[in-house]
Amino acid sequence: MRILVVDTDSNVLECIKKISDEYCYEVITCTELLRATEILHERKVGIDLVLMEVHMPKMDGYEFLFANQEIDVPVIMMSWDDNKKSVMKSIKLGGCDYWIKPLHEDQLKNMWTHVVRKSMNENRM
Repeated sequence: MRILVVDTDSNVLECIKKISDEYCYEVITCTELLRATEILHERKVGIDLVLMEVHMPKMDGYEFLFANQEIDVPVIMMSWDDNKKSVMKSIKLGGCDYWIKPLHEDQLKNMWTHVVRKSMNENRM
């Protein structure tokens, strides 16, 4: 599984990459949403899942979701912000889940369930 992780916090990126490597997930990291958009559009081999910090400079995660609705990849939003409005806004704009930081290994271990769910939903259509 290929995961694109977008966050400005290098500690978060390093932690996710380390844990994901243990489960043989291929991880691509970046620190800007504009670069994340480029990666999603230019990757010949697809990205299976995006993990993205909500509060980013220049463009936030909500703007990313709104501007990239045509990208058919599950996006899990993550933030220290546990405000219910933030969670609902992410889901309303197309995020498939919202994780409150700090992240836990079991969340990362089970990321593939989002990809499986998405693929099962597509097969039903």
